[in-house]
Amino acid sequence: MPTVSKLGPHVLRPTAGAQALIGAGCRIVKLVGDFGLAVELANRPEVTVIGRAYATNPRTAEEQFFSGESPEAAAQRFLDSQRQQYALNPAIRLWEGHNEPVWSSREEMEWYARFEIERIKLLAAMGLRAVIGNFSTGNPDLSLWQWFAPAALFAKQSDGLLGLHEYSSPWMWWMTGKFQINPNEDQGDEGWVTLRYRKVLRQFLAPAGAGDVKIAITECGLDAVSPVPPGAPSGNWRTDAMWWGTQSGEGDPIPYWRGPERDGERYYAEQLIWYDRELQKDANVVGAAVFTIGSFGPPFNDYDIDGTRVVQFLATYIRENTTAEPPPVVDAGALRNGSFDEGYPDFDGWATIENGNQRPNGWDLSLPPKGQLLPFPTHLQQGNVIPAISNGPGELVHKNANQLPPDEQLGQPRALILDGGRVYKIFGGPGAHAGVLSQIIKGAPGATLQVTAFILGETSDVPTSPTGLLEPDHFVAQVGLGSVKDKRLYVDMVARHDAPDNDRAWNKFVVHDVFPADGQLRFEVIVQQNWPGEVNFFLDAFKAEVVTELPPPPVDLNAILTQALLVQSRVASLQTEVNQLVDLIRAAIGGQ
Repeated sequence: MPTVSKLGPHVLRPTAGAQALIGAGCRIVKLVGDFGLAVELANRPEVTVIGRAYATNPRTAEEQFFSGESPEAAAQRFLDSQRQQYALNPAIRLWEGHNEPVWSSREEMEWYARFEIERIKLLAAMGLRAVIGNFSTGNPDLSLWQWFAPAALFAKQSDGLLGLHEYSSPWMWWMTGKFQINPNEDQGDEGWVTLRYRKVLRQFLAPAGAGDVKIAITECGLDAVSPVPPGAPSGNWRTDAMWWGTQSGEGDPIPYWRGPERDGERYYAEQLIWYDRELQKDANVVGAAVFTIGSFGPPFNDYDIDGTRVVQFLATYIRENTTAEPPPVVDAGALRNGSFDEGYPDFDGWATIENGNQRPNGWDLSLPPKGQLLPFPTHLQQGNVIPAISNGPGELVHKNANQLPPDEQLGQPRALILDGGRVYKIFGGPGAHAGVLSQIIKGAPGATLQVTAFILGETSDVPTSPTGLLEPDHFVAQVGLGSVKDKRLYVDMVARHDAPDNDRAWNKFVVHDVFPADGQLRFEVIVQQNWPGEVNFFLDAFKAEVVTELPPPPVDLNAILTQALLVQSRVASLQTEVNQLVDLIRAAIGGQ
């Protein structure tokens, strides 16, 4: 069974640790200098194997640029210097170019884009593929990406990969989301160093037609970055581990460091697992190579996880996080069982899947187990961000028309069925939970697919916070197609009534993306309940169609409303604190 993890080893020399991750079923391996593992990996077509041969003459891309070479001549000279390694290692089909080039101007970046385009062509003539870019963490400056976008587009069209390095310190999540020096800054699901690729995709590559280019994080882990929290170190995981013991873990997006165990090697593995779960949300990220497993001495010894329990924890995680079967594939732009009328496996016998839950026919279903982070790994609590931990699966059933009262039948003002004779319901559970439905839709490369989905979220939960309001993200729903996501919070969803002639707060989601070269788009629906209580999700009337023209995007009033309500929630919480402080001061004055 294939693993869902996207983590794998960055290998400077073959070691038992590298073999452990490969044996666990990892999906990516990067080999640098020593390519001995490539032969056995040749029989593992599901593994992305990337090679990098050390560059000597020419040594760097910057050296070639400042020598005055044209980018095309420079690419030819670089490839000629590496040609023998390619011939000696035919099992490796993907090759990097220069490592971590640094550019500071449009001229330099345009030169490098042309260099990489030419390298793609030269490798293709040899039956090989390219991993382009290979920029260091936090580089290049975001403004320069517009000049590299043509190379990313050409890589996409040539079945190449965009290679990036993503490191942070003192934690993998530092400088993502709200983990910033400025406490008022929030980068959402993006980051300045780790998860930076999302900024690049959304701001620069997607507008250039390369938003679905395949990405390999060819180095990741902990390394020196700036800025870091006051008093924190900035460096590799061994350096950071000495400081972690001074921290409570209270603000972490994962619960481990707040528990009774304080194992630095386990903590580092858990940080990498947090990063992996973020990568899993983006279908075009093929994997991330953890730097490093196996080294030859300083300075890389301090980065090396070979022989540590970090490898053991990661191998266990990779091995145990598998999917029983790939998402079902649907042909010709069609969406199977979009109104959930086909029932579920063994429907005629009314059989159900594990825990009595029902998986709709034609869909893959994922339910995060107890103790695991939910798909949206954090949520709000009175203005603070806390981890979203699964308390086990909820309940998932099909509701037939004959199980509903008359006013909830198709066509009625409070209808729970919008199309056909059934609706799919996700609800209850012992606490926080989530359900993820997905399937693969096939179509002609370059065609645009549009999917429409209706989701209703309802709750009878009573607020217990001082604000008198439920948290803005009391529950969450997201519809995604390829790289395009539409995520809505509770406060967004209850304010909408998108189903015609229906009094309930049905939300209409419309997403569209372009079929990539392999002609496949992943369609995914996530619903998540963040608190114990009664939340009912209803899903119905999902439809897909190939379109030639798209309507202009509407003004996202819900996003504006969400931000306003978040501010309102925080202000109300602060007002409560101020009132309490005033009462204490008055009591103190009265006691004198």
